[in-house]
Amino acid sequence: RPAIHLWPFVLRRFWRLFPLHLMICLLFAPVLFLTPLRIGAVDLALDLTALTPFALQNPRNFPAWSLGFEFYGPMVFVGLLSWKVPGRRMSMALAVLCVIVLLPTLHQTLTRQQDIFGPFLDYVRAFSGLGLGFTLWLALRDGRIALPARISRHAFPLTIALFFAITLICTEVPAAAYAMPAVFVAAMITGMGSRTFFAWGLFRSAG
Repeated sequence: RPAIHLWPFVLRRFWRLFPLHLMICLLFAPVLFLTPLRIGAVDLALDLTALTPFALQNPRNFPAWSLGFEFYGPMVFVGLLSWKVPGRRMSMALAVLCVIVLLPTLHQTLTRQQDIFGPFLDYVRAFSGLGLGFTLWLALRDGRIALPARISRHAFPLTIALFFAITLICTEVPAAAYAMPAVFVAAMITGMGSRTFFAWGLFRSAG
């Protein structure tokens, strides 16, 4: 199987995410310094390095907070995959485990409860979601999952529409969150085969 190397991924991920992120943080800096409830310089440093979620602070700059998981989280999985790529059975077991963990985190997030994972809810949700994405990517890369482009082209917009529909009703019907992992999986499968932005060479080369 093709090797998965950590540092090329990190560099591509950095150039894909950080230029725009740094620009937005600098534009957002006056808000940090003018907010009396926060120490501006410290918070700006955490935002610039996307380390805010790991400092266990209540963020004001939510995009920077989310980027911390998006940038550093995948490094864990790519680092593991660069050491040993799991086989088909192990990938399936990991995907099932991630779904089992992800479901209650989605429900708790929407109902604003923390009775299972407590203050670690965001971390568990982020890493279980990323784990599901990576195991699915392995299956797509190795050709274990594939749909004809004609079907994917029409199905992909429907999965995106379904995602937004579920998002809208989740606040009133939190149980609808249990459908989210299936929608995520369908969006990745149809998106990779639909010749949409997921299939663009620029998108893939950006990490």
